Amino acid sequence: MKSLSKQLREWASSYDFYYNSIISCGLEIDRNFYPAIEKIALELDYHGKNRMSTRLDREYKSLQQKCKVFEKLKKQGCDNEDDLAVLDYSRTRIVCAANEIAGFLDLLSCQCFAEQNAPVKPKDEWITFADAANLLGVCKGTVSRWANQGRLKDNKMNGQKRKVSKIGVLFLKQQREDMDLVKDSKELRADSMKRR
Repeated sequence: MKSLSKQLREWASSYDFYYNSIISCGLEIDRNFYPAIEKIALELDYHGKNRMSTRLDREYKSLQQKCKVFEKLKKQGCDNEDDLAVLDYSRTRIVCAANEIAGFLDLLSCQCFAEQNAPVKPKDEWITFADAANLLGVCKGTVSRWANQGRLKDNKMNGQKRKVSKIGVLFLKQQREDMDLVKDSKELRADSMKRR
């Protein structure tokens, strides 16, 4: 998995997105990475790690969707700086998504290594509400409300000992950032359309 994540990162940093080729970046990713990613997902399913398999599949499909958006924008062409900014923003989203998959593959390889060698849980599995609030850019009260609503997993303790899952916080942070990116992209597109 480590070598696959390294290859994915190298592809994201060195691929010439703006080169006009008959092979789209989505097809390039499918050819180079999908068989290995599918194999990892099947292994995860086989070992009962369906959530991880689903997440890997979801992140890969998200990367493919970002590639399709980029290719569509590239075919439309750039008539002005705003169009070029939207295209570059779309390219950046592809690079980020590829790096996220690579990071997830690194995480999976670390977990597999840890499971094989020592079944020790990480010490920082739970974080304080203040730390979660800092990561999410909200107040502690909002974190508490989200934990009460079940939006964030907590350790079911009372008072100062109550903490939330670090992975859950990071996942929620990523969801919020993705929603912001979609919103920003729509605003850029709307501004671009107004100027035409």
